[in-house]
Amino acid sequence: MRKKRSIYYNDARHYYLFVHEPPIRLEEAYMPIDEVAGTAIDTFAYGVSRSDGCFYPSNVGRMFGDGFDNWRFAQHWRTRRNMESLIERGYDPLQLLIDRAHEKGMEFIASHRLTDYVGLEAKKIDSWGSIHEPKYSIGEGEGSEQPDFAYKEVRDHKIAIFNELCTRYDPDGIELDFAISQHYFKPDKVDSDIMTELVRKISNTARDNNKYVGVRVFPTEQMNIHAGLDIENWLKQDLIDYFLPMLYGYSILDPNMPFEWLVEKAHEADVSVYGMLQPYVAMHETGAPENIYPDPEHFRAAMSNYWEKGVDGLYTWFMDWPLKEIQRMTLTEIGDKELIAGRDKIYCLSPSHNSFIGSGYEAALPLEIKVADKGIKHKIPFQIADNITSNRINEVILELLVGNLVSGDHLEILLNGKSLSSESVTRSYPGGTRNAYNGQRLRFNLDNIRPCKGNNNLEISLVKRPNGLEGSVSIEKVEIGIKYGSYPTGLI
Repeated sequence: MRKKRSIYYNDARHYYLFVHEPPIRLEEAYMPIDEVAGTAIDTFAYGVSRSDGCFYPSNVGRMFGDGFDNWRFAQHWRTRRNMESLIERGYDPLQLLIDRAHEKGMEFIASHRLTDYVGLEAKKIDSWGSIHEPKYSIGEGEGSEQPDFAYKEVRDHKIAIFNELCTRYDPDGIELDFAISQHYFKPDKVDSDIMTELVRKISNTARDNNKYVGVRVFPTEQMNIHAGLDIENWLKQDLIDYFLPMLYGYSILDPNMPFEWLVEKAHEADVSVYGMLQPYVAMHETGAPENIYPDPEHFRAAMSNYWEKGVDGLYTWFMDWPLKEIQRMTLTEIGDKELIAGRDKIYCLSPSHNSFIGSGYEAALPLEIKVADKGIKHKIPFQIADNITSNRINEVILELLVGNLVSGDHLEILLNGKSLSSESVTRSYPGGTRNAYNGQRLRFNLDNIRPCKGNNNLEISLVKRPNGLEGSVSIEKVEIGIKYGSYPTGLI
């Protein structure tokens, strides 16, 4: 049955066990729960492992740091010593957080990444303290060091891990994290039936122990099929209680993430889908000079689009830490779509993620327009959830960051087929750490030509360049800002 949830995820490491000096104080041990208490977050998700160990004293897997005494990195040493210090005082590091979540009125989800070995077979410990286990690995191509799910030993170990989480501990739900990798089998031996049987066994164990079952999957159907994840079959067999479409390594807040297909299929089976609010609007991986966190206006835009796509709740993680009032405000707004309906938003179009070419999740940016392409209209699609006809909207702003642009260039820019040539535009330096000479920021005040609620198309063509300037121009960033006022706007 579908259920509305507002979920915050902590990976146990970066903003928790890595950070605090051992022995960890009890108030620090409670911090992952306490820092989101009092907001709209009603469900806390916790990453219980990484490949070289569990963040609890598992009886079927390796606890992080087992078999390693000489640490190279302080954060790894802290993690092991912090867990040991809790255990020495009679606390189980995992159950302590489960109990604290329940104390604060939150559900608790134990999330496990399916590629994590966590003690399947120890073979080699490197200088990081990480353990590589080649016997059961894929052994060729991308994902070569990851476990091959064609091996029964790998699947049995996963079943044992989740069985322990469901019987020895008391979470409200478990989460199978498949989005961590697209590689679960050798490239030519992907077997979705094997994976479905594994999911069925884990799901049965969870339901027998009154736990709900969530899965992290990929945003597009093609990506899931490529990995051997047969979502339609899982739905037919009633194995899943919620889906979370997302990507790792590309943690860009994308208000246009294409997961509508999953919402449609899941809702037909009365299964929930939650929208993942990723933590950055720019990343090193997409060519940005630094990782940049979203403003509340960016979060509201993505939230609004996700609600329009039909999600049953929202899920987020890795926010700018330590969490401050501005983050807690977002975690309060996350639970109520009506609360953000009339508030300022910035729809920021996501940049390229070329590693997913052919997946159905290709981005329109950056868009290179060559001199040879003069007159060709290049489309940039985007979605907006706001009702632009509302008379409480004071401003609609379109901002473009255009690389290698000079004022002598002539661009034709159309919004839903209508030219923006009559709209006022100001030009400025790109700002931030970019060199001022590398391009221009164009800011359009859209007084007459505005986007519509739903699907929109921005079309850009290069009409003319000054003589002797033959380099391309590039559309590197597109933002649509919606600003609301307290009173109606218009003629008096």
